[in-house]
Formats: sequence, structure tokens, C-alpha cells
Amino acid sequence: GVVFVDQNGTPRGSAGTKTMGGGGSKVLDAHRKNLCKQAISGSETWKDKETKMLETFKAWDTDNSGSITKDELQEVFTRLGCKVSSSELQKVLKDADADKDSKISYEEFVAWLCRAPHLEHYFKLSEDILKRNMKDAMAMQQKMQKEIEKSDNPLAAMMKIGVKLEAVQKKGQERIDKELKPVIQKTFQYHDKVLSYDESIIFFSNYAERLGPFAKSMAELATTQAMNACEIKVDMSSIQKEFDKEFDKCLTGYTSDIDKRHKAAWDALDVNKDGKLQEAEIIEALLHGHPKNQQFMKALGLLVEDKSMTAAGPSAKVEMPMEDCQVQ
Repeated sequence: GVVFVDQNGTPRGSAGTKTMGGGGSKVLDAHRKNLCKQAISGSETWKDKETKMLETFKAWDTDNSGSITKDELQEVFTRLGCKVSSSELQKVLKDADADKDSKISYEEFVAWLCRAPHLEHYFKLSEDILKRNMKDAMAMQQKMQKEIEKSDNPLAAMMKIGVKLEAVQKKGQERIDKELKPVIQKTFQYHDKVLSYDESIIFFSNYAERLGPFAKSMAELATTQAMNACEIKVDMSSIQKEFDKEFDKCLTGYTSDIDKRHKAAWDALDVNKDGKLQEAEIIEALLHGHPKNQQFMKALGLLVEDKSMTAAGPSAKVEMPMEDCQVQ
């Protein structure tokens, strides 16, 4: 994942950011959001954001112990004028304290403060919707294949397949738009319906972190269904390994050039060129099947191009009974 630094300023691994962000009441979520906005305010680069996070952590860690205690957390809320009850404070500590040692380390602090509510739900729902869409398309293909086999005019039957598959694709896109849009709106409402550049640094990195598992899962499913459509027996592990390798290569490129990628993504989304991202701009970028979605992923450098997968061909063991897939 993305490289962060620890409290000594040395690089460490993935932030392990929890992107669900529920973990508390709306009031606590609002407090966390405001604390995060204050911590990263004015950041122009990834290093800026990390530096500001580290400075904020050290300011909260008043005894310089390298971790934040419950009492220090209470001091922060009090100092910032946030009214938090004892039970709410305990809930915050429980939510942030991943290793359950009753204190918050720097890594836990970053993961808690940078949490992106609803983003994990967005990816889970995306996977569910796309699986349903693929299932519908597969059912239609199988149905039409039988009609071709029975037809006296296979060419006419083939043309019908195209029309019906277009209808299935249209229905699938409508499903994506209808079901995902409310979740994206909730994700964006967390940022007060306007995303500033400093906030986009965290938003983009959270998106990139969650995109990997989702993209790999969907690539495996899509390839399997495509092969099954023609009853092709293939060593799926080689194809999946190739996709994983290509995506990991993309992710490495993203991590090593993160500021440039974030700037490219920002420029791609900021259609109005007003220095902030509006809800409509984010929705268009996160709706699968829309050109802006691919443009967004490509700007981040996280879009695996089809041509990158051609290398999987020679390494995959494929057995294809041609009579099962030929046009009569």
C-alpha cells in the first residue's frame, strides 16, 4: 500500500486504514472529521500531510511517551471545545486502539483519523452489483446460444444476441447508477459536500488502498465467466497471477510518484476548475461504467490496460473445444 512514516520520521508500510468509518456515533464521526481537517489543513503534498499528522500526534502526546492515552485524548477534545462524555471517550479509544493496549500509537492515530466512512461499503456494494450484472449477462448468453443452435438462420440469431446483450448492459448500468449513487453521496457528505485539495490527498489514498482487492476480485470473476461462456478450460491461476502482477506494478508506480498521481487525478475530476471537487464531479468518477471512472483510475495510474494482460496468454494452459464456440 501507500508508504507512511512512523513517529521517528522513518518510512513504514501500509497505514492499514479502516475505510468503513462507522465505529461510533455521528457526533464522534463529526469530531474525528474535524480533527482530521485541522490536522492536514494546507497540505499540498503527501509529505506535507505526513509531516502535519506527525506534528499533530506529538502535540496530542503531551508526555512524549510515543502514544496517546485516554487522559491526553480528553485534553485534546477539551482544548478544541468538543463536548465528549466519558462513555464516548471510551468508545473513541476502543475504536482507535487496534491492538487493545489502552493507548493509541502513531500508526493507530493515522488509521483512526484518516478513516473514510462509507468507502469500504462502496467497494463491497460495487462488487455485489457487478457480480449480479455478470450473472445476468451470462444467463442471457447461455439462453441465446441455445437459440442459435436451434435456429435455421444463425446469423439473424447472432444479431438478436447483440441487441439483447445491449439491453442487459443498459440495465446493468442503470443498476450501478441507482444503487451506488446514494453511497457515493454519503461518502462525499462526510467532506461537507466540497472536497479541498488537502482532503483529496487522503480521499485518493483511501480509494487506492481499497481498489486493489476489489479490482483483483472482479478481474478473476470476469475472466472465469468469459472462459466459461465458451467452455474454455484454462489455468486460472496463471491469469490471476498476471493481473495481480500488473496491478501491483501499477500500485508501486502510484506509491513512488504519489503527488504527481494525486495532482493528475485532481485535474481529471475538477471539471469546473474552481480549486475544489463538487459532489457531481466525485459521483461521476466513482460510478463504474462511466468514462470519468476509467479516466480517474488512469490518472492515479491504477488502471490495468487490456494490452498488459496479453502476457498471460502463453503462460496459461488453455483447452478449448472449438465446436462449442463456433458460429454455425
